[in-house]
Amino acid sequence: MARLILALTCVLSLAQEPIRVTTNLVQVPVGVRDKKGWSAEQLKAADFELLDNGVRQTLVQCNLNTSPRETVIVFDQSESMQPELPALYEAVREFVTASPGDKISVISVRSSANLDIAPTDDQDRLLRGLGAVVAGGRTALFDGVHLALSRLRAERTPHSAVIVLSDGGDNSSRARPTDLENLSAEAGAKIHTIATTVPFPRSNEAEGLAALKGLAARTGGWYWEAKDHADLTKLIRKLQSDPQYVLGYSPSGVPLDGRAHHIQVKVKRRGLQLTWRKSYAAD
Repeated sequence: MARLILALTCVLSLAQEPIRVTTNLVQVPVGVRDKKGWSAEQLKAADFELLDNGVRQTLVQCNLNTSPRETVIVFDQSESMQPELPALYEAVREFVTASPGDKISVISVRSSANLDIAPTDDQDRLLRGLGAVVAGGRTALFDGVHLALSRLRAERTPHSAVIVLSDGGDNSSRARPTDLENLSAEAGAKIHTIATTVPFPRSNEAEGLAALKGLAARTGGWYWEAKDHADLTKLIRKLQSDPQYVLGYSPSGVPLDGRAHHIQVKVKRRGLQLTWRKSYAAD
């Protein structure tokens, strides 16, 4: 479990935009979308309810963070992705062109994971770097996610995300899902996954996607399954807009004693879905 060390002002990146703790303030980033997956951007503090270890807290802050992001795209280009590759390629290009000001990098996944495009906010450079994409090789998907998280951990960018585009299969990684769980607690990034196929239960792909779905839930990210190529394009558009509400409260009735604090966030408006990091520890 990631730990938050209490000091006059101390910030430790967690597996989402960091939860921030000061001597009298806890800040929790929360993602909000409607049932169709589009972001909701007109909420106020009165629309939320937050519980810390089951105790309702009074919100003293509710800000919408729309600052530029750093995004690492983990692009599965292994042999199994051949049918989906043209649509994925166009989706990645669209994401790049519709994300001005964001710093983006691309990691390709085949038998190994490689940083194809280093982080940059130069859209022309990104589009040139994509070049032609050809499917081939085995699948080191978990290694690709591990590489993305490692880079973001080193950068410690406040607003960052990993976008995984894959069918979920992995047959060539050294990294395991448990390695990703540990690293995600330090990287300061949400993990989003768009699954390009709906796999058969108990298949290699299903196991991989189950692991990525769990990582999305723990890091405050989103997990979606594309029904077809048109749906894939629609889902990548939804990730172009990823604002977060930052909810702040002064803990009441819950001592900051180094033990785990479980956070529950509710929204009073119907039809909205929330993601947030579910726990923290502070002393």
